Amino acid sequence: MRCSSSKKSLCTSTGQNGRLCRDTRSKLSFVNEGQLLLISEESVSDLNSRLSSSNGNGKQHVLVDAMRFRPNIVISGSTPYREDNWKRLHIGDAYFTSMGGCNRCQMINLHQNAGQVIKSKEPLATLASYRREKVSCLPAC
Repeated sequence: MRCSSSKKSLCTSTGQNGRLCRDTRSKLSFVNEGQLLLISEESVSDLNSRLSSSNGNGKQHVLVDAMRFRPNIVISGSTPYREDNWKRLHIGDAYFTSMGGCNRCQMINLHQNAGQVIKSKEPLATLASYRREKVSCLPAC
């Protein structure tokens, strides 16, 4: 998600296919494409269900919570992965434009509360098994 400087998040000039575009007046404060990361509790619950069902090999299963993904915004009340299709979000007086999905690295495999690095391929391996598609960012005007 990226904070928009105006209520309008549509291109003012004719963009490709008239689709949403980046708000070029918005300033990035991090090195990533977007300023904020949004995740839903339902998406995390679905991931945990998949982690539990794939844990038939006798290894200890560790549930993940939303904070494992280091989000700025955690929402609830929808279906899993519904946030993938959102183009805009409005919270109070703030307007946000989706920049697309976020590629995740091995950092989500680290258990933050353990105080140590626990060597594991999870949850990244499970995520990669069903969420491997590349998501492109919204085109610039």
